[in-house]
Amino acid sequence: MASGDTLVQLFPNGADGAPSTNRAGSDTRNGHPILSFDQTTQESAIWTFIMPRHYGSGGITITVHWMAATGVTTGTVTWDAALERMSDGSTVLDSDSFAAAQSSSAVTVPGTSGIETTSTVAMTDGAQMDGVTAADTARLRIRRVIGGSAAGDAQITGVEIRET
Repeated sequence: MASGDTLVQLFPNGADGAPSTNRAGSDTRNGHPILSFDQTTQESAIWTFIMPRHYGSGGITITVHWMAATGVTTGTVTWDAALERMSDGSTVLDSDSFAAAQSSSAVTVPGTSGIETTSTVAMTDGAQMDGVTAADTARLRIRRVIGGSAAGDAQITGVEIRET
């Protein structure tokens, strides 16, 4: 695969039922599925996927496609992402074992409500990715980092994982 090629696309309706507490809210906005993340409570969304066999075992970039809640047109939002390798032959799936979360930069909310923007989270191969390699089953957890200045929810419309 070439650098920058898409490996995985994830959408709100495909998020798992986990976590059992502080799960991002599932909703629609003008018929578009969204996951809503609170400004003051750290909420999560988790997706399970299989890393494609053509993945070259380098770093990845996770792009979070999002917009601010209706009426929110100022402030910043930061996201974090963490991977969990499930198929390494030693991970016990009875508890979470996500690698340390990596964060995006703070991104300014578009000045017009309903406009989508993106944030990126870079991960190097190895420990930052919990050792995920080609053909591994893995989980991706996305959280809104508490403390951004955008009042109201931030709403995810999709997530893309690309090879770097």
